This record gives sequence, C-alpha cells and structure tokens, in this order.
Amino acid sequence: LSWILSVYGNLWHESQRVRKRLQMQGIKGPPPSFLHGNLPDMQRIQSQAKAASTCNSNHSDQFLAHDYTTTLFPYFEHWRKQYGTLLLLLIY
Repeated sequence: LSWILSVYGNLWHESQRVRKRLQMQGIKGPPPSFLHGNLPDMQRIQSQAKAASTCNSNHSDQFLAHDYTTTLFPYFEHWRKQYGTLLLLLIY
C-alpha cells in the first residue's frame, strides 16, 4: 500500500502540479488519463488522419508536401488548432 501511495505521489501528483502551473500561466493542453496519458487520444487522431488520407489518396492532383510533421504527428496539428501554438512551442 505504501508503494502504491509513493508511486501516486511521485508520478501522478507531480504531473498534475506541473500541469496546474502551466495552466496558471495560460498554457493549456489536452487532459491526460490516469494510466495512459494522451496515448488513446493520439491513436484516435492518427487513425482518423490515416482514414482521411486513404480517402483522399485517389486524387491524382495531390502535391507532395515537405512538411512531414503533420503526416507523422497529426495530433500535434489537431492540438495546435484546438489549444493554440503556445502548446507546440513547449512540445518541440
């Protein structure tokens, strides 16, 4: 029981404390879940982007973009639109 409380105190509580400090400074971001963080959200956004790209891949008039970050990390683009560019400055 003391080990569980120690893990909770060191991991979860510390991350929430940092998150609260960032929010007080005006930096917002996606809320993490307890055990998995933002992984389920990231996987959902990636699968949606993949489905959208396969739907649009039939068009021959597409151009090749050199901005690979939106292809590899579509959740960054999604969060930038939702929370603003200040969040992405902290990630990069």
